[in-house]
Amino acid sequence: TMFKEGINNPPIYKNQPPVAGAIAWSRSLFHRNKRTVLRFKTLEEMLQGELGVVAKEHYLNTARQMKAFEDKLYENWLQNVENTLNTHLKKPILAIGVSPTHELDQEHHDGSDQA
Repeated sequence: TMFKEGINNPPIYKNQPPVAGAIAWSRSLFHRNKRTVLRFKTLEEMLQGELGVVAKEHYLNTARQMKAFEDKLYENWLQNVENTLNTHLKKPILAIGVSPTHELDQEHHDGSDQA
């Protein structure tokens, strides 16, 4: 299936964050499958046959795999964000010392540019 082929390297749109893009890709595949199954539901006899039961079971298994994939991506992202935030929030906002532009400021204010 398309899901199994793309699970390790999901196609994402340009400029889309990797995790959000992968989740959006998974959900778009899910909705494509869901639309097809809903069309089959309008014809009850199609889902009641042997092939219909197999197709329905395959759809449900794939939907569960997609949900697990999305949940795992989100949980990993959340853990990474929490660790990164904790690291960066412990850093000071202001630093005591010479700024990179300090020397440039001194050159303009030492009186050498006055006539």
